[in-house]
Amino acid sequence: MAVTRKEEAYTLVKGQILDGTLKPGDIISERTFIEMLGYSRTPVHEAVTQLAEEGLVRIMPSRGMVVAPISVGDITMVYQARGIIEPAIVRLLAQAPRPVTKDEVEQAMERQGGDADCAFHCILAQLAGNSYLVEMERKLMTQCQRIRVLSSKEDSAREALARIEHQAILDAIQQKDGELAGKQVLHHLRRTVDDYQHLFMTDTAVLL
Repeated sequence: MAVTRKEEAYTLVKGQILDGTLKPGDIISERTFIEMLGYSRTPVHEAVTQLAEEGLVRIMPSRGMVVAPISVGDITMVYQARGIIEPAIVRLLAQAPRPVTKDEVEQAMERQGGDADCAFHCILAQLAGNSYLVEMERKLMTQCQRIRVLSSKEDSAREALARIEHQAILDAIQQKDGELAGKQVLHHLRRTVDDYQHLFMTDTAVLL
């Protein structure tokens, strides 16, 4: 399926927000991206509208748009929401007639590419087969990508530990133990939050 001009504009702007090229508080104009892409205003405006609906930009009448800031309160809400939604997702998977396999998840992650942790959690939501959970998880993981970039934290040891935690979640799902899978998810989230303690500047117990 061919990529539409709106989709291309959306991908470009979103990519620059997620990789930190466009930082929270940066004021940008549709005209910049219209000239960069050589498109008419309509597809770029539609892309910006979608980004505003996803909480990535805020539209300011007559002034363009601003990249949405991320406050400690925003981060708290993101991780509180993940702590509610993700245990529900893994419980659904543990109850499914056909168990999820590690190969299945890894192959899906390879196809999706990008941030490995975000891909893992989004794929679990997709495999659970609930489109509403998929959409909520996708929006949450988009914000988590921004948090990770803003934290400037590149930690290979944490990445390796995250893979171990992901495997523990999958093991519990394969054992059809939804309660254990949910606990493993919360453990994983707490470890992630602990690693971002300097960014949160708050007690992790408030988050999870």
